[in-house]
Amino acid sequence: MTAPPAPPEALRQRGYAVLRGIYDAADRAHLAHRLDALVAAVDRPADAWGVEVVPLLERAPDLAPYLDRPSLVEGVSAALGAPARRLYDGARFTGRGQGGFLPWHFHADLAGGDGRWDPARPGAPPRVERVVVTAYLDGATPETGPLWVLPRAEGDPWRPPLADPGVPWPGQVELHLDPGDVAIWDVATFHAAWCRRGPRRIFGGIYGRADAPTP
Repeated sequence: MTAPPAPPEALRQRGYAVLRGIYDAADRAHLAHRLDALVAAVDRPADAWGVEVVPLLERAPDLAPYLDRPSLVEGVSAALGAPARRLYDGARFTGRGQGGFLPWHFHADLAGGDGRWDPARPGAPPRVERVVVTAYLDGATPETGPLWVLPRAEGDPWRPPLADPGVPWPGQVELHLDPGDVAIWDVATFHAAWCRRGPRRIFGGIYGRADAPTP
């Protein structure tokens, strides 16, 4: 595994950071029970990667303390280099028989852009202002399925190296997470994922600099 530099330089240098061990075994047991019950009751159809619940806290307001946990918010703030606030929340659940490869994507649509897949898209904002914060309840290991990330420096263009989102990209890094770890992505950072053995339960949201305008 290639470890990213520690915040606050990680987002500026590579476009992603990892917070280790934010949720302990007791947290994970409670979250697994709560999230499994939530997905069993959701009325949205599953896609190839399971069920998405957005916004999460409308259905499960009791989970707010997990998204606002001081160690999480402090870690995100350190990565951003400024106090952070939560802007959106959501979750995705992939069951045992679901999954496969989730193609390369970014989340510019959640940063005030349109999120179009456009290899010729012009440059990104000059600084990291908003990040995707994703907690991996079940981890992302070689056995369950790792993450792929394409490192990018702050201010690099959004343009991907290839137009095909379903193949390995030159320069990609394979990232492994333990259960309870949290990944932080600049919204302009391309990433992809495997689900080789479910379940895969992820939750989190978009967090932004408190001094930046809300999109």
